Amino acid sequence: MKRLLCGSLLALTVFLAACSASDISATPAEKEEIKLEMESSFSTNAEGVAIVKGKTNKDASVSLGILNKVDVSPDGSFEKEVTLKSDKAVTKELTVKLDGEKVKKEITILPSSEYAENIQKGSEDDTQDKSADVAEKEVKSVEETFKDSVSQKVKLAKETTVNGQFGIKPYTANITMTSLGGFTNKSAARNYLLNVKEAISAVKAIDFSDYSNVRINVKYPFVDSYGNEDLAYVIKTSFSKDTLDKINTDNLLVKNIPTIADEFWSHPTVTANLPQ
Repeated sequence: MKRLLCGSLLALTVFLAACSASDISATPAEKEEIKLEMESSFSTNAEGVAIVKGKTNKDASVSLGILNKVDVSPDGSFEKEVTLKSDKAVTKELTVKLDGEKVKKEITILPSSEYAENIQKGSEDDTQDKSADVAEKEVKSVEETFKDSVSQKVKLAKETTVNGQFGIKPYTANITMTSLGGFTNKSAARNYLLNVKEAISAVKAIDFSDYSNVRINVKYPFVDSYGNEDLAYVIKTSFSKDTLDKINTDNLLVKNIPTIADEFWSHPTVTANLPQ
């Protein structure tokens, strides 16, 4: 009986010890409190880069914004570069997670005065560049339109060059053609005038309302007594916008060109053979 009682007491003692150990192991470990030390705003440098930094628990994970993980040093310190795209302040959310808990903090990235000035200056430079590009394209467009028309209309010239002032209104243009000449002096003189007529048609085919004057010149190679060839002017003309407005190239007779041009000059050998 005595042995039985002792055995029961021993079993009860073991049972109570086991229950006590079970209660201790079932008690959850106390969670570490999340600590976060950092400023609420950060300023950029002159290049628009701000260093966001702070300190938290060494085992915590930190993210800035969406999917922007921030590395945490063994001592819990962290930092992350943030670049502004404009001179406007930006608000971002920083999140610290530890043991299933998390803490969020809103921070503001402020543009420094140096960066704001650089942005403003860059914007002004871009505006000036864009204005210059637009102006250059407009000049090219005007010049190319003029040259294209001359290229399409002038067919009786061996070579044609076009230059002028196409940047500022009113525009001026110069058309110079190397003529194919003719079999005789008279046919050559007539062909020189036909060159001028074709050039007039080219000008009339475009909107020439912004042109004040167009010079149309013709050259032809002369050969001297020694056999040397010299490309010389045979006809020089000048037409104002008002005169060009009056001309109807469909009915224009080449013999009238010397009289309707605002300015007309011909080489002496040509003058004698101009059509009457």
